[in-house]
Amino acid sequence: MLLQRPAFLCLAGVLALSVPGTADAQLQRMRQADEQTVAVELAKPFIGSSGLSFYTSTLRARALIPTGERTAFLADWGISIAGTDFGSDWTLGNPEVGIVLVNDEGESSAFFSVVVPIAQEFGDDDVSAFTGTFTDFSWPERFNEDLWSANAGLTPSFPLGDSDVTRFNLQVVGSLLVPQNGGDSELFSRYSFGLSQETATLRLRADLEGLAVISEGDLSLGERTIHQLVVGIDGLEGGPGAFVRVPIDDDLQQLDAVVGVTFTF
Repeated sequence: MLLQRPAFLCLAGVLALSVPGTADAQLQRMRQADEQTVAVELAKPFIGSSGLSFYTSTLRARALIPTGERTAFLADWGISIAGTDFGSDWTLGNPEVGIVLVNDEGESSAFFSVVVPIAQEFGDDDVSAFTGTFTDFSWPERFNEDLWSANAGLTPSFPLGDSDVTRFNLQVVGSLLVPQNGGDSELFSRYSFGLSQETATLRLRADLEGLAVISEGDLSLGERTIHQLVVGIDGLEGGPGAFVRVPIDDDLQQLDAVVGVTFTF
């Protein structure tokens, strides 16, 4: 198995960030823009009595460059910073590049991307790759220097009722994770579903997010999946957003929560 159970739990993911012209709190949905858009997300994990410095966090940015009425090029990169009583270090993550398909309403309907393994860790300690990955379990390859991935996803959103102010949002992604230095490749599924509610100036969101390993046949459902609850708020005109992610599996009980903010330019 590419990620044994402890590693699967501890090294599972960093910030699934999709950049819209109008930003969502976690930037999961994408709104078409007439010109290049950049979104930045700062996220801080709170990990029990770990002794981590307060500045331990991840910073990620994603650029959206429209290439047509129905397509856009995306590029994503991030860093993780960590400190302990023994020193500090930072990790430059693996970049993601891809193409997003946009529907008639200007929202993301599908995407294809590749995460390229060039991550490097710098500094006095070897903590930032771990904390960066621990910040969001959804993408185990973001700060892993040995893994690359090929991803294809659907991101539909459906109105509930006669207006668009209340919507059901869904994301389903299939990912092939491949170690570049040998080992077995694994097929993962990343998924989320939830509701969003718009007011005159704000959008409120609540989503259940999950990660599942598909290619292993000898695991129970509980062993192959892990989940978190995400609650967020954002401005409808590209204003700042904020979110809280809370794990709901006992396997991640040492992680209390992840708190983050987003900005779109």
